[in-house]
Amino acid sequence: MVAAELAKVYHTVKHHHSYNSSDCGSKLDPVIYPDSAIAKKLACGRTKSEAIVTNVLAPKSVETIMNGLSNGRYFSLSTDASNMKNRKLFPVCLQYFTLSGIQKKLLDFIEQNDESSSEIADMLISCLGTYNLSVNNVSGYSADNASVNYGCKKSVFTALKALNKNIIKANCNSHVVHNTLRKVTDIFDCDIETIVTSVYGHFSISANRRVDLVILRVCGPGVFHDLLRHVPTRWLSLGPAIERLLKSWPALLSYFKSMGTDCPKRIAKCLGLPASGSNEQDDGDIQLSITEAYLHFSLNLCNVFEKTVLQLESDSVTFCELYSIMSQLRDKLKDRLTDRFFGAAATKILDGEDMPRNKKVATENNFCDALERGIAYLEKWFDFDDKNVACMLQSLSLKDVAPTFQQVKNICAALQSASYCRFR
Repeated sequence: MVAAELAKVYHTVKHHHSYNSSDCGSKLDPVIYPDSAIAKKLACGRTKSEAIVTNVLAPKSVETIMNGLSNGRYFSLSTDASNMKNRKLFPVCLQYFTLSGIQKKLLDFIEQNDESSSEIADMLISCLGTYNLSVNNVSGYSADNASVNYGCKKSVFTALKALNKNIIKANCNSHVVHNTLRKVTDIFDCDIETIVTSVYGHFSISANRRVDLVILRVCGPGVFHDLLRHVPTRWLSLGPAIERLLKSWPALLSYFKSMGTDCPKRIAKCLGLPASGSNEQDDGDIQLSITEAYLHFSLNLCNVFEKTVLQLESDSVTFCELYSIMSQLRDKLKDRLTDRFFGAAATKILDGEDMPRNKKVATENNFCDALERGIAYLEKWFDFDDKNVACMLQSLSLKDVAPTFQQVKNICAALQSASYCRFR
């Protein structure tokens, strides 16, 4: 019975359920399993569940971390502020390597209202001291790219590095990748994010509008799927939103064209819908085709950037693979720029017989300018120098052949140098 209660509470925590669900669950189990002697004896409501988490599972989790960090094992440290109403919480997470593989553990969850760099650094040092862990065993500090964490003169990183000069800066490169995509789309002559958010917003607030779109969509090929919401601060939401928009593209155009002058001006402008008047119809159709080309090119790029983010956020990725992942992203952008490759769908639209050459050239040049801007931003915020420690550590990724003695020697020299810690 005790084992069953522990398992149920662990399941509640693992799947982020409320403790209140335990009240109902403990009453439901004997009804579903009337022949079970264990189910009849279960009495694990919200109060008992919280007590089990606080007094049993949490200490066991910390004990597991301490056992994994025995014998002075090195680990990386990470934290980030998390707001819950008017409370500011800091999870303290550790990552280390054992014979079982990479371990990612939550050590503590601390409430602190002060977000200054000195207070965050003191909080982290105090937390490590509580569990008899030394800051000298911290191999890297990971956090978001805010100046409070990685500012050159005064930051959490500089405070920790003053105590341990060997700490490596492991900032959030997923954020860098996300911002690179934003820089690319910001220079487009067509506002992609406005199209996605405006069209979604138009249908999300009205059931009648959605039904009208469904009727138009079912008349065409494929199955209707609801439009997806894009949140600019979410790294992986733009691509799926564009993909879903393109699946209903003919139906959307038919819908907004049928509205005539009632079509919202914001949507008409960003889509490039023709203004009233038959003499403008041809130019309007060309602009709609160009808008569709921008959407296809953006989707093509989103697939590249999203794949990179997923690699960076993989459970098995380490600092040793970082340089390779970022280099592959830069190479893909450079290849597209050199070959003037914008995706098969976008190229097919621009190469159409009805597309004026001046419009095609202007659009392709805009694509190239956007790629150049993305490459420049990526190179500004990630160090692609071959003397960068991330580059040298590639040989220790354990995915290729064993490193040579000279490679190990170069890695040791790089780790002892302060040049790789410069903030860009």
